[in-house]
Amino acid sequence: MNNQSNKITFPSHITTNSILSLIRAMSFVFKLKDRMAANYVVDISNVKEINMLGVLLLCKFLEFSISHRCFSEPQLGINDIVKEAIAKYGCLSLVQSFMNPKGDNRKELESLKTKIQDNFIIAPKALLRNDSYSKESLNTDYLPAINDYYSNTIKASDMILQVFSEILLNFWEHAVDDTRSIIIAHGTKTNIEIACIDTGNGIKTTLSENVKLKKSEKSDILLSKAVQKGVTSKTNTDHMGFGLWIVDEIVSKVGGRLRLISESSAYINDSGKKTTTGCDYWGGTIIYVYLPLENPVTIADIEKGKQLNAKICWI
Repeated sequence: MNNQSNKITFPSHITTNSILSLIRAMSFVFKLKDRMAANYVVDISNVKEINMLGVLLLCKFLEFSISHRCFSEPQLGINDIVKEAIAKYGCLSLVQSFMNPKGDNRKELESLKTKIQDNFIIAPKALLRNDSYSKESLNTDYLPAINDYYSNTIKASDMILQVFSEILLNFWEHAVDDTRSIIIAHGTKTNIEIACIDTGNGIKTTLSENVKLKKSEKSDILLSKAVQKGVTSKTNTDHMGFGLWIVDEIVSKVGGRLRLISESSAYINDSGKKTTTGCDYWGGTIIYVYLPLENPVTIADIEKGKQLNAKICWI
């Protein structure tokens, strides 16, 4: 028997700028689905910095590995920096449930709560399916909390809710194979971050349903098309393909940041500078948006005088 440990070491900085390095460290897990691989050590103990996106990625990595029986009795090395960040973004009980063989992570997902403190909002929420819980709580808890926190800046509130709802709708419509996606918003009065991650069908897979795009074999080409106006996987329906395009346009106009990563491609928009590149495999989709709030824009600012027929609604 080979008792040698397979040590998986995470990068020291788990932030937006190091997202591709983090995916490189995590991507192996998708090959271990239902393998119950033994002697694995997941080492996060050398992490010196971790932000909201890093916490959410770590949660989804742990959730996928547990729910899909990737490891047999894995060991997790973690330090206080990571623990404090997980607690800061409201996910500590959830992570603890993943690591507890008897833990009820469904219950912990349902208990994720929006929290407003003195100068910022932390809002993790599970996008659970096949029940009324998610739809009701998103409308009665999440949306009003964000609206109340930014009540003094109505245009900023409208922009945030538009981006938030477009991201949520995108996952709700397409991430049907991942019943436990999580969306998090973390904001101050001057900026907000929004991230959502799933481990279901990726964008290349869903866009392949669009017969007009089937000939585009390279996933990076498909990913760049996903943010174009009018591109949708649901052809011959009332889906207009405005969602990701609106998010991308808002990011460009306010000097924000967008990271869109799916399967083996990454789309990056930094203040309107856009690039698409190949990357290590992530079995699903990652969306991260950072918006400064000094000069917010709305749909009306994006296309003045043109009717987009877009609205904030996710049920």
